[in-house]
Amino acid sequence: MVSAGDRPWFRPRPDRHPAAGPGRKPPMTGPTAPEPPALADGDGAPAPGEAAAMVAHGLALLKQADDREAAQHRAALLFRAAFRMGESAGMVHLGDWILTRPIAPERARRQAIRAFRRAAGAGNVTGMRRLGQTLLDRCTDGDEAVEARTWLERAAEAGDAQALLHFWRQAEAARNSATALGWLSRAAAAGDPGAMAMLAEYLWTGRGVAADDRAAILWYRKAAGAGHVAACYPLSVLLRRYAGSDADLAEAAALLRTAAGTCHREAMNNYAVMCLYGDGMAPARDEGLLWLHRAAAKNCATAARNLATAAAGLDGAVRRRALSYCDDLRGIDQAIAGLLSPRPQPARPPGLLARMGAWWRRMVPKGRNIPPGP
Repeated sequence: MVSAGDRPWFRPRPDRHPAAGPGRKPPMTGPTAPEPPALADGDGAPAPGEAAAMVAHGLALLKQADDREAAQHRAALLFRAAFRMGESAGMVHLGDWILTRPIAPERARRQAIRAFRRAAGAGNVTGMRRLGQTLLDRCTDGDEAVEARTWLERAAEAGDAQALLHFWRQAEAARNSATALGWLSRAAAAGDPGAMAMLAEYLWTGRGVAADDRAAILWYRKAAGAGHVAACYPLSVLLRRYAGSDADLAEAAALLRTAAGTCHREAMNNYAVMCLYGDGMAPARDEGLLWLHRAAAKNCATAARNLATAAAGLDGAVRRRALSYCDDLRGIDQAIAGLLSPRPQPARPPGLLARMGAWWRRMVPKGRNIPPGP
């Protein structure tokens, strides 16, 4: 066989890499070139967990700050390669990345729909839900809306919490509490912390169901245990209401401390009161005053009154140390005074007599003759 180099008429183009062959692009090099996936011994099948590792590496590249554009394109190549190796989540992440690209929104939507459709066709539940959500972004009726609802229903039947919450929001908008409660219960059972906290609120307030504080405590506990910080404050209120032992008070204090760390005003005030009185913990006066200061600085009127009451009974040195916790002592004192004092009455609008009085005061100092009255 005669090689290309032996043919005198063959002249490779100068802009082509010699290793690429005639008419082929040179191999990618540098940071943008994807690493070829390693194949297992034998028939070339991927090693167990290799495709998932490629997806994880692609997600890490999307968070990379240096050479962001090259890293994102490399991540897209990894997502596509992982999908070809049987990891359907690669197409889901590829579609989500496409929607964030700085291109025309309609073009990005079409490309993302294609990616989500491939993931959904492969049986990926998240891909089904993302396909339904993306189809509904621009169209609420017609064939696309029917297809979107079909995919969302399939995702909900498979136990996807976000798809279940989609139908819960629709039932809430239609003011159908019984149907909303059913969707919400399924989402909470699927493990969504926000759905757990919302279901607990339904049970606490008797919304669409008979009020049950004990069941609300159970679901609030599950939500807080799953890391839903917003469930900490209502759970602490219920625990203090039904406290049967010091352990319940201690749990309520710990929950209030967590909620207070998120600048929740009522939580800061309640935790401060527990610190001052030693409910569920050893009394901690300085820490209680500190949290009262912070809550009052957030315009919590109850905390301002509690702070004024607590500081009034302290001696000068302790009071000054307590007030030193505040970053702006003058500002907090003014805030407390404004919250405790009655609101000033609005000034009366200037009438004819007021204007005449102002004119009289201007004329007298100048020694002018004031015309006598009638």
